[in-house]
Amino acid sequence: MAIIENGYLGGFAGTLGPAIGYYSRGKWCVRSKPGQVRNPRTQAQTEHRELFKQLVCFASTLGDILRVGLRHEAAQRNLSVYNLFVYDNKQAFSMVDGEVQVDYPQLVFSRGPVAPVGFGAPQTDAFQNVTVPFEKNPQHKSAKNYDTVYLVAYNPARQQAMLSDPTARRSQQVKITLPGAWQDEEVHLYGFSHDADGRSSECSYIGIVPAAGSSAEPVGQQPQPVEVAAPVQKPVATAAQKIDNQYSMPFFDTSEDGSEASPG
Repeated sequence: MAIIENGYLGGFAGTLGPAIGYYSRGKWCVRSKPGQVRNPRTQAQTEHRELFKQLVCFASTLGDILRVGLRHEAAQRNLSVYNLFVYDNKQAFSMVDGEVQVDYPQLVFSRGPVAPVGFGAPQTDAFQNVTVPFEKNPQHKSAKNYDTVYLVAYNPARQQAMLSDPTARRSQQVKITLPGAWQDEEVHLYGFSHDADGRSSECSYIGIVPAAGSSAEPVGQQPQPVEVAAPVQKPVATAAQKIDNQYSMPFFDTSEDGSEASPG
Protein backbone atom coordinates (compact mmCIF):
# COMPACT_ATOMS: atom_id res chain seq x y z
CA MET A 1 0.00 0.00 0.00
CA ALA A 2 1.22 3.51 -0.83
CA ILE A 3 0.54 6.77 1.01
CA ILE A 4 0.05 9.77 -1.31
CA GLU A 5 1.27 13.17 -0.13
CA ASN A 6 -0.29 16.50 -1.22
CA GLY A 7 -3.13 14.95 -3.20
CA TYR A 8 -3.04 12.85 -6.34
CA LEU A 9 -0.42 15.13 -7.91
CA GLY A 10 1.99 14.74 -4.99
CA GLY A 11 4.62 12.11 -4.31
CA PHE A 12 3.88 8.83 -2.61
CA ALA A 13 5.64 6.48 -0.23
CA GLY A 14 5.36 2.72 -0.48
CA THR A 15 4.47 0.23 -3.21
CA LEU A 16 2.06 1.21 -5.98
CA GLY A 17 1.75 -1.54 -8.55
CA PRO A 18 5.19 -2.12 -10.13
CA ALA A 19 6.65 1.06 -8.59
CA ILE A 20 8.00 2.08 -5.20
CA GLY A 21 7.83 5.70 -4.06
CA TYR A 22 10.14 7.26 -1.49
CA TYR A 23 11.41 10.66 -0.26
CA SER A 24 15.14 11.39 -0.52
CA ARG A 25 17.15 14.63 -0.15
CA GLY A 26 14.12 16.87 -0.39
CA LYS A 27 12.59 15.16 -3.43
CA TRP A 28 9.98 12.52 -4.08
CA CYS A 29 11.43 9.64 -6.08
CA VAL A 30 10.09 6.53 -7.78
CA ARG A 31 11.91 3.32 -8.60
CA SER A 32 10.80 0.05 -10.09
CA LYS A 33 9.85 -2.78 -7.83
CA PRO A 34 12.56 -5.48 -7.83
CA GLY A 35 11.62 -8.77 -9.41
CA GLN A 36 11.51 -12.00 -7.49
CA VAL A 37 14.92 -13.58 -6.90
CA ARG A 38 14.91 -17.10 -8.32
CA ASN A 39 17.53 -18.57 -6.03
CA PRO A 40 18.29 -16.24 -3.12
CA ARG A 41 20.49 -18.70 -1.24
CA THR A 42 23.26 -19.74 -3.60
CA GLN A 43 26.74 -19.70 -2.08
CA ALA A 44 27.83 -16.69 -4.15
CA GLN A 45 24.76 -14.65 -3.19
CA THR A 46 25.06 -15.60 0.47
CA GLU A 47 28.73 -14.56 0.56
CA HIS A 48 27.98 -11.31 -1.25
CA ARG A 49 25.24 -10.43 1.24
CA GLU A 50 27.48 -11.25 4.18
CA LEU A 51 30.28 -9.06 2.80
CA PHE A 52 27.88 -6.18 2.26
CA LYS A 53 26.45 -6.62 5.74
CA GLN A 54 29.90 -6.54 7.35
CA LEU A 55 30.92 -3.51 5.30
CA VAL A 56 27.80 -1.59 6.33
CA CYS A 57 28.34 -2.53 9.99
CA PHE A 58 31.97 -1.39 9.71
CA ALA A 59 30.89 1.98 8.26
CA SER A 60 28.31 2.51 11.01
CA THR A 61 31.10 2.82 13.63
CA LEU A 62 32.91 5.63 11.76
CA GLY A 63 30.46 8.54 11.95
CA ASP A 64 32.74 11.46 12.92
CA ILE A 65 35.64 10.15 10.86
CA LEU A 66 33.61 9.90 7.66
CA ARG A 67 31.97 13.28 8.19
CA VAL A 68 35.43 14.88 8.24
CA GLY A 69 37.20 12.75 5.65
CA LEU A 70 34.43 12.11 3.08
CA ARG A 71 31.77 14.80 3.51
CA HIS A 72 32.87 17.13 0.71
CA GLU A 73 33.57 14.33 -1.77
CA ALA A 74 30.26 12.63 -0.94
CA ALA A 75 28.36 15.88 -1.56
CA GLN A 76 30.06 16.22 -4.95
CA ARG A 77 28.79 12.75 -5.90
CA ASN A 78 25.37 13.27 -4.32
CA LEU A 79 25.96 10.38 -1.90
CA SER A 80 25.92 9.98 1.85
CA VAL A 81 29.31 9.55 3.52
CA TYR A 82 28.34 5.98 4.41
CA ASN A 83 27.43 5.08 0.82
CA LEU A 84 30.69 6.56 -0.43
CA PHE A 85 32.67 4.61 2.17
CA VAL A 86 30.94 1.36 1.15
CA TYR A 87 31.57 2.10 -2.53
CA ASP A 88 35.26 2.92 -2.02
CA ASN A 89 36.06 0.01 0.30
CA LYS A 90 34.45 -2.99 -1.38
CA GLN A 91 37.87 -4.16 -2.58
CA ALA A 92 39.19 -4.29 1.01
CA PHE A 93 36.63 -6.93 2.10
CA SER A 94 36.81 -10.54 0.93
CA MET A 95 35.50 -13.96 1.91
CA VAL A 96 38.12 -16.61 2.74
CA ASP A 97 36.97 -20.08 3.83
CA GLY A 98 33.62 -18.66 4.86
CA GLU A 99 35.15 -15.88 6.96
CA VAL A 100 35.16 -12.17 6.15
CA GLN A 101 38.71 -10.82 5.83
CA VAL A 102 39.64 -7.14 5.85
CA ASP A 103 42.74 -5.83 4.06
CA TYR A 104 43.39 -2.97 6.48
CA PRO A 105 46.09 -1.16 4.44
CA GLN A 106 43.53 -0.80 1.63
CA LEU A 107 40.88 0.99 3.71
CA VAL A 108 39.96 4.53 2.63
CA PHE A 109 38.72 7.06 5.19
CA SER A 110 39.12 10.23 3.11
CA ARG A 111 38.92 11.46 -0.46
CA GLY A 112 39.66 14.79 -2.06
CA PRO A 113 42.01 17.17 -3.87
CA VAL A 114 43.87 18.66 -0.88
CA ALA A 115 47.67 18.30 -0.97
CA PRO A 116 48.67 15.31 1.18
CA VAL A 117 51.46 15.26 3.73
CA GLY A 118 54.25 12.69 3.86
CA PHE A 119 53.89 10.68 7.07
CA GLY A 120 56.96 9.30 8.83
CA ALA A 121 57.44 6.52 11.38
CA PRO A 122 55.03 6.60 14.37
CA GLN A 123 56.38 6.55 17.91
CA THR A 124 54.52 5.55 21.10
CA ASP A 125 55.35 6.51 24.69
CA ALA A 126 54.37 4.77 27.93
CA PHE A 127 51.12 6.76 28.14
CA GLN A 128 49.77 5.55 24.79
CA ASN A 129 50.56 8.87 23.09
CA VAL A 130 51.33 8.20 19.44
CA THR A 131 53.33 10.86 17.57
CA VAL A 132 53.74 10.84 13.80
CA PRO A 133 56.09 13.32 12.11
CA PHE A 134 55.28 14.42 8.59
CA GLU A 135 56.65 16.39 5.67
CA LYS A 136 54.12 19.14 5.14
CA ASN A 137 53.96 19.16 1.33
CA PRO A 138 56.10 16.46 -0.33
CA GLN A 139 54.27 16.71 -3.67
CA HIS A 140 54.70 20.51 -3.82
CA LYS A 141 51.03 21.10 -4.56
CA SER A 142 49.08 24.21 -3.68
CA ALA A 143 48.66 24.09 0.11
CA LYS A 144 48.20 26.44 3.05
CA ASN A 145 49.98 26.35 6.40
CA TYR A 146 46.67 26.57 8.24
CA ASP A 147 45.41 23.35 6.61
CA THR A 148 44.96 20.66 9.25
CA VAL A 149 46.14 17.07 9.57
CA TYR A 150 44.24 14.18 11.18
CA LEU A 151 45.09 10.66 12.32
CA VAL A 152 42.66 7.73 12.34
CA ALA A 153 43.33 4.75 14.63
CA TYR A 154 41.40 1.50 14.17
CA ASN A 155 41.42 -1.46 16.56
CA PRO A 156 40.19 -4.64 14.78
CA ALA A 157 39.80 -6.70 17.97
CA ARG A 158 37.40 -4.15 19.48
CA GLN A 159 36.00 -2.91 16.16
CA GLN A 160 36.53 0.65 17.34
CA ALA A 161 38.00 3.70 15.63
CA MET A 162 39.32 7.05 16.83
CA LEU A 163 39.90 10.42 15.19
CA SER A 164 42.67 12.69 16.46
CA ASP A 165 42.34 16.38 17.14
CA PRO A 166 43.31 18.50 14.11
CA THR A 167 46.89 19.72 13.89
CA ALA A 168 48.11 22.56 11.66
CA ARG A 169 50.07 21.51 8.59
CA ARG A 170 52.94 23.80 9.62
CA SER A 171 53.38 21.82 12.89
CA GLN A 172 54.99 18.94 10.97
CA GLN A 173 53.85 16.36 13.53
CA VAL A 174 50.47 15.07 14.69
CA LYS A 175 49.50 13.17 17.85
CA ILE A 176 46.75 10.88 19.06
CA THR A 177 46.25 9.34 22.51
CA LEU A 178 44.96 5.78 22.48
CA PRO A 179 42.79 4.32 25.27
CA GLY A 180 44.71 2.45 27.94
CA ALA A 181 42.63 -0.66 27.20
CA TRP A 182 44.16 -0.76 23.72
CA GLN A 183 47.67 -1.34 25.03
CA ASP A 184 49.44 -4.33 23.42
CA GLU A 185 46.57 -4.70 20.90
CA GLU A 186 46.91 -4.35 17.14
CA VAL A 187 46.00 -0.83 16.04
CA HIS A 188 46.16 0.40 12.43
CA LEU A 189 47.00 4.03 11.76
CA TYR A 190 45.87 6.25 8.86
CA GLY A 191 46.18 9.95 8.11
CA PHE A 192 44.91 12.71 5.84
CA SER A 193 44.98 16.49 5.50
CA HIS A 194 41.99 18.83 5.50
CA ASP A 195 41.43 22.44 4.41
CA ALA A 196 39.24 25.33 5.55
CA ASP A 197 36.67 24.58 2.81
CA GLY A 198 35.95 21.14 4.25
CA ARG A 199 37.88 19.25 1.57
CA SER A 200 40.28 16.41 2.35
CA SER A 201 43.25 14.69 0.79
CA GLU A 202 43.47 11.07 -0.21
CA CYS A 203 43.85 8.71 2.74
CA SER A 204 47.34 7.42 3.65
CA TYR A 205 48.00 4.16 5.47
CA ILE A 206 50.78 4.77 8.01
CA GLY A 207 51.07 1.29 9.54
CA ILE A 208 50.53 -0.61 12.77
CA VAL A 209 51.08 1.37 15.97
CA PRO A 210 54.35 0.20 17.57
CA ALA A 211 54.69 -0.88 21.19
CA ALA A 212 55.40 1.77 23.83
CA GLY A 213 58.90 3.18 23.70
CA SER A 214 59.56 2.04 20.15
CA SER A 215 58.99 3.22 16.62
CA ALA A 216 58.02 1.60 13.35
CA GLU A 217 59.26 2.11 9.83
CA PRO A 218 56.71 4.02 7.75
CA VAL A 219 54.96 1.98 5.07
CA GLY A 220 56.84 1.96 1.79
CA GLN A 221 60.08 3.33 3.23
CA GLN A 222 63.13 1.90 1.53
CA PRO A 223 66.09 0.74 3.62
CA GLN A 224 68.81 3.34 3.88
CA PRO A 225 72.12 2.46 2.20
CA VAL A 226 74.95 1.62 4.56
CA GLU A 227 77.98 3.83 4.16
CA VAL A 228 81.21 1.85 3.78
CA ALA A 229 84.43 3.59 4.76
CA ALA A 230 86.87 3.95 1.90
CA PRO A 231 90.07 1.90 2.24
CA VAL A 232 93.04 3.81 3.62
CA GLN A 233 95.50 4.60 0.86
CA LYS A 234 99.18 4.28 1.72
CA PRO A 235 101.31 7.20 0.56
CA VAL A 236 103.17 6.46 -2.64
CA ALA A 237 106.90 7.19 -2.47
CA THR A 238 108.36 9.48 -5.08
CA ALA A 239 111.27 8.45 -7.27
CA ALA A 240 113.69 10.58 -5.21
CA GLN A 241 112.49 8.94 -1.98
CA LYS A 242 113.04 5.50 -3.49
CA ILE A 243 116.64 6.37 -4.37
CA ASP A 244 117.30 7.76 -0.86
CA ASN A 245 115.90 4.61 0.73
CA GLN A 246 118.03 2.40 -1.49
CA TYR A 247 121.33 4.01 -0.43
CA SER A 248 120.48 4.75 3.20
CA MET A 249 119.49 1.20 4.21
CA PRO A 250 122.17 -1.55 4.44
CA PHE A 251 121.67 -4.71 2.44
CA PHE A 252 121.92 -7.99 4.32
CA ASP A 253 122.42 -11.36 2.77
CA THR A 254 121.89 -14.59 4.65
CA SER A 255 124.51 -17.30 4.03
CA GLU A 256 123.71 -20.99 3.95
CA ASP A 257 124.92 -21.52 7.53
CA GLY A 258 122.49 -18.87 8.82
CA SER A 259 125.11 -16.18 9.59
CA GLU A 260 124.61 -12.63 8.40
CA ALA A 261 127.11 -11.11 6.01
CA SER A 262 128.54 -7.69 6.56
CA PRO A 263 127.19 -4.93 4.43
CA GLY A 264 129.13 -4.75 1.18
